[in-house]
Amino acid sequence: MKNKKLLILIALSGFALDRLSKFLIRENFWIGESRAVTGNFFRLTHITNTGIAFGMARGNNIFFLILSLAIISLMIYFFVKKAAARELLPLALIAAGAAGNIYDRIFYGSVCDFLEFNLGFPPFNPWPIFNIADAMVVTGGAILFYIEFIRKNPAQ
Repeated sequence: MKNKKLLILIALSGFALDRLSKFLIRENFWIGESRAVTGNFFRLTHITNTGIAFGMARGNNIFFLILSLAIISLMIYFFVKKAAARELLPLALIAAGAAGNIYDRIFYGSVCDFLEFNLGFPPFNPWPIFNIADAMVVTGGAILFYIEFIRKNPAQ
């Protein structure tokens, strides 16, 4: 049970970091504004997104709100009832990220995205603008995928 308390703290901290970062962007950038952080490689660019992670399937805010609520409900259920110890961190990350974007969808009608990386593939950038919540969902999903499908010996 001690591990779950720590991971709940991690999830709440991730949610708080996401909320703080989006607040700072909303307060200091107008929509569409972009500022270089490390030259052309990394920029802060404020956009809104009614789609899912990394700007895919825009214009479906209500659908993705319902889907996100279902996903976070499943994550919480597995976190509390079913998860093995090795699955707790990725579930906490996914839940924190989903909660951050759910908050945006409910209170703003869209998700605030702002992290932009230019990987040097002109004339387009294959990496869409995203936020901390998206990064937590993708990181948690990748870890969970690795644990469940890649790793040969779960006892490692």
